[in-house]
Amino acid sequence: MSTTLEVPVESSPSATDQVPVPTNAIRRLVLRLGASMIVSGVTTTWSLTILAVLTATSTTGAATGNVIATLAGIPWSYWLNRRFVWGRRHRSDVRREVLPFVAMCLVALLCSTVVVGWADHAAVAIGLERAARTVVVMLTNLGTFGGLWIVQFLLLDRVLFRMPSTPEDAPEDGTNVRAVISR
Repeated sequence: MSTTLEVPVESSPSATDQVPVPTNAIRRLVLRLGASMIVSGVTTTWSLTILAVLTATSTTGAATGNVIATLAGIPWSYWLNRRFVWGRRHRSDVRREVLPFVAMCLVALLCSTVVVGWADHAAVAIGLERAARTVVVMLTNLGTFGGLWIVQFLLLDRVLFRMPSTPEDAPEDGTNVRAVISR
């Protein structure tokens, strides 16, 4: 004797029951991600060039070179991210934008300097020549900042340069940030 188990089958939800996909929001997010990657590419090229020159010429040690190179990229990163990724054109708010951005960059700098210093020390310990050490230091810097990039993007997107949800939260100069981003 066999037993049959009957499982009720629910009908598929109608079109009115489905949650609409916010295609404009997804489009804006993808555009911001792409623009942020471009900004990161520009500032990374700038910083890595400085790091390579300082390390290859033995002007500084790897950790000191990393600090100098990263600090040289912070103003560019702030301005390019604020202007071209999040469309902010009004005057910067030092307390709400500049200081948190710089603090976030300094935490990333601390992380990368520790890792770059460790990588340089390891490269010296295994006897790598100056050119090979420079490559190791640059790749370590790139990998560390690459890993931190997604955290930075989320903090900038969700906290620091968050889009205003109401007109009262909009910039004081009247800039329509949503219109800038949705272009």
